[in-house]
Amino acid sequence: MSARLSFFFFSLALVLLSITGTGCSEEGGAPPDVDVGRFDVSVEGAMEASYAGEARYRLVDGQLAGFELVIDSTSGISIDVEHSPIERTTFQVVEWELMQVERPGGEPGTMAFLETPNAAFEARDGTVSVTYTGEGEIGGNFDLTMEGSREGVPEDTHSIRMTGQWIATQLRVD
Repeated sequence: MSARLSFFFFSLALVLLSITGTGCSEEGGAPPDVDVGRFDVSVEGAMEASYAGEARYRLVDGQLAGFELVIDSTSGISIDVEHSPIERTTFQVVEWELMQVERPGGEPGTMAFLETPNAAFEARDGTVSVTYTGEGEIGGNFDLTMEGSREGVPEDTHSIRMTGQWIATQLRVD
């Protein structure tokens, strides 16, 4: 086969691979519209608030285990996910007892918590989606319905909807 014909077939193969996506990994995606290591969150419902702060992800035995979104020294959002490889995926809110339990046909599970000096909420429904992976960075978004208490009164239950996006860097314990 001539060099020209070989180059033509090589070029054609590259074009076909780029069109079909064959050989592409799950990494990549477009990063959310926040700075690296940061998050933005909106809360509506029984509590209206906007939060921004530092975003870190946690690994356990090399697997993604969760995210820590730090508002300040007394407040934050903790998101636990079923241990999984770092890749683009969606996690569905599940009851705490169902975390790490095989659920055939279902998305991997997640739990999320919002803690402030005046409020404590736990996710009851919704999703956390990893939509971007880069070198040392994981980004995504969430849309969660949460229930909990305000003003430190546990019997006074309220509902909120919390939406947000982040680009987290790895949490390092020194």
